Amino acid sequence: MKKIIFFSKNLKIGGMEKALLNLLNLLANKYEVTLVLEEKEGELLEFLNKEVNVQEYKLSSSKFVIWRKAKNFIKRFIWTIKNKNKYDFSCNYATYSLIGSYLALVSSKNNMLYVHSDYYNVFEQNKELIKDFFSKNRMSEFKTVAFVSKEAMNNMLKIYPQKKDNFIVINNLFDYQNLEKTNKIVKNRKKKFLFLGRLEEESKRLYRLFDALKICMQKGYDYELWIVGDGKDKKNYQNYIQKKRLDKNVFFYNNTVNISPYLQKCDILILSSEYEGFPIVYLEAIYFNKMILTTIKTCDDIIDISNYAMIVDKNSKSIANGMIKVVPTTKKYNFNFNNYNKEIIDKIEHLINRNEI
Repeated sequence: MKKIIFFSKNLKIGGMEKALLNLLNLLANKYEVTLVLEEKEGELLEFLNKEVNVQEYKLSSSKFVIWRKAKNFIKRFIWTIKNKNKYDFSCNYATYSLIGSYLALVSSKNNMLYVHSDYYNVFEQNKELIKDFFSKNRMSEFKTVAFVSKEAMNNMLKIYPQKKDNFIVINNLFDYQNLEKTNKIVKNRKKKFLFLGRLEEESKRLYRLFDALKICMQKGYDYELWIVGDGKDKKNYQNYIQKKRLDKNVFFYNNTVNISPYLQKCDILILSSEYEGFPIVYLEAIYFNKMILTTIKTCDDIIDISNYAMIVDKNSKSIANGMIKVVPTTKKYNFNFNNYNKEIIDKIEHLINRNEI
């Protein structure tokens, strides 16, 4: 049985983390899987296949710089001695984890870096910042770099055209079988919009969503906006809602593993993001036959989100116009999630086994 190893930050609730959970649970049926986390914590840990060997690689956070660097160097040295090319395949799943990249490169010559966002837009198309970031996480040393959308890959090829043969699109797996779907019809008078995700302004841009809702209300539309998630900007968002007198229309709910009740009862999934990779929430909405209103047009080899969504510009006025115009879907989407997952897992298994070819 082949040995494979993945590196990430933690298994707290998030789109990337859920995708990693789904992937490892499938791979554990055929491979000896190790997961190394910088923080061995998170609500999703209890749902991980018990066959997966979970380890923690915690960096020193000492305020004494010399002591911190010495401890981390010794830790890396010991890891290298014990794990040099020990595995048949290694993957740094958290793009931003610098230590994850180092350990993945050490652990196997058959290695991969997973890129979960469109970093061309994360860094506002600043080539020098992009090169600096990917230099630090050693992208050029990886045998394969996987992107979750065509847009993200094509944008990076503008910076690294010479890496074309090393780049590949592999979307995130989707565990639709554990979502609870009922046939209960929810009768709704108010149009209900649902945001699912991390509450941070840098990428999600929820202020523009709140301003869009305010525009709708000023035009006489009485909508509800449900916010499900947690993050560093949650308190700021709640204060903004009070300031804008939106508290009777915006409702905050804590992060949860079970998002089914919210998707079942809402009318439309909404995203106001500045940038994304390929959001898992898109697939969750499609599974529940929900219309999507979004500022992010993205696709991969298997799915083009524009077939399921209304795409609007990245500003409050456009989002407001979309909220007014968008109509909840009454049809059932004809999307084969089993084939979708199979195509993804086949790509990953091909990479795992390519040293035999």
